[in-house]
Amino acid sequence: MSVPVHDLWPDIRAVPIVPPIAILREQAQLLAEKTGGLLHGEVTSASLPGVRRSVPSVTNAAEMSLSATASGPAVDLVHTFHIVAPSLSNYRYSLLNVRHDYRLYPAVVLYLPIGTVYEVPSSEEFESRLRELFAHEETLRVLGSLLVQIQP
Repeated sequence: MSVPVHDLWPDIRAVPIVPPIAILREQAQLLAEKTGGLLHGEVTSASLPGVRRSVPSVTNAAEMSLSATASGPAVDLVHTFHIVAPSLSNYRYSLLNVRHDYRLYPAVVLYLPIGTVYEVPSSEEFESRLRELFAHEETLRVLGSLLVQIQP
């Protein structure tokens, strides 16, 4: 005789927050639209042992890298936003990393061209910071350099 199995789980629903990965994927697609497909964005993700609980200093920016190792029960997600040039043998330029735990926010953004680290407490602040970083002179230099190599 078998014992009946009882479902002990409550109703489970998604949290009503826009996650960083959704915003990054949307921006990746918009980059392709904005450049007529000459460039596009790509988002890759990895999980890492949780080591961040506050904004790391710029001298500790290695904490954001995908090669960082630490011990601990928490696991963080790291999303990397790449600019891809398909006609240049799929050349990929890594523009920024975004790291967060299961709560999504606060998230930590590492702007790779200059190694600057920012903490963003909400999706609104994340979008504002991305707008600023996408318009940064280093980002524009990368985009312009890739476009000039692609266009005849």
